[in-house]
Amino acid sequence: MSGIFRVALHTDKPRAEWKLYLDAYTGEVVTRRNVLKHGPASGRVFDPNPVAALNDTSLTDASKLPNSAYVEVDLPALADGGLLDGRYVSTALTKNRVRAKNGKFLYARGKKWFKEVIAYFHIDRAQRYLQLLGFNGIVDFAIKVNVAGSTDDNSAYSPGTKTLSFGTGGGDDAQS
Repeated sequence: MSGIFRVALHTDKPRAEWKLYLDAYTGEVVTRRNVLKHGPASGRVFDPNPVAALNDTSLTDASKLPNSAYVEVDLPALADGGLLDGRYVSTALTKNRVRAKNGKFLYARGKKWFKEVIAYFHIDRAQRYLQLLGFNGIVDFAIKVNVAGSTDDNSAYSPGTKTLSFGTGGGDDAQS
């Protein structure tokens, strides 16, 4: 016997509606996807960066930036609670995390929470792109991020704890 069974599963903690595709013979999960739709959350980020967006190579970290340097983006599938927690990234290690119960994470550079939003967005987008390419199961967990993990001009990923820590010395790595 061969084939695929589709199963819907609803959970309360975490709140989700899973579509599971199971191998009919082995019972193994072939694919899983949370299809629960939350209200649209959005954030203000650099994409990719102000130098490219404004076509201005004279910009520095101290430059005043116009609104055209920023892009408002969707932050898909955030968990309930107004924090930057999702399937592929969580800013749980960041002290005094941003909370936006209305789902609007719209901050400018220099504001405390801007780098948390931009780090969340770019890591989440990269992982979603890998999934779209068919690399299912690659880093299939929420990477915990600290956007101000060190005052050094250095960032690091720890394979042991599966965490990412950004440095704030020199250029602020989380917003670069």
